[in-house]
Amino acid sequence: MTQRTRTYLPVATVALLLASAAGHRVVTVARAEMKMEEQVAAAKSAADHEALAADYARMATEAKDKAAEHRSMAQVYRKAGGFAAKAQLPEHCEGLAKYYDGVAKEYAAMAEAHREMAKNAK
Repeated sequence: MTQRTRTYLPVATVALLLASAAGHRVVTVARAEMKMEEQVAAAKSAADHEALAADYARMATEAKDKAAEHRSMAQVYRKAGGFAAKAQLPEHCEGLAKYYDGVAKEYAAMAEAHREMAKNAK
């Protein structure tokens, strides 16, 4: 191996790795810019379905967080009493918490369905 080869081989390797990473980033960004219905329609491979499953799992977590936030707010309104209680704000927050629990359950089911679709994808 010549000195020139020893010098350029590591440089070429790093360049190739950076180019691969950059290419992967472009694909990821392009997918992220797609509307959800476009992503669902375009999903063919296991990787596509796994990506959708991850998105739905993330959304389920966000919905669970919202439910917890509203439960906490209901407690605060209960403690505040007065007009908050008259305006039924604790009940409002509890209703939203139940709603977000349902949303989280649905998103979790969609994530699981896409994981199954990923297993069966070609």
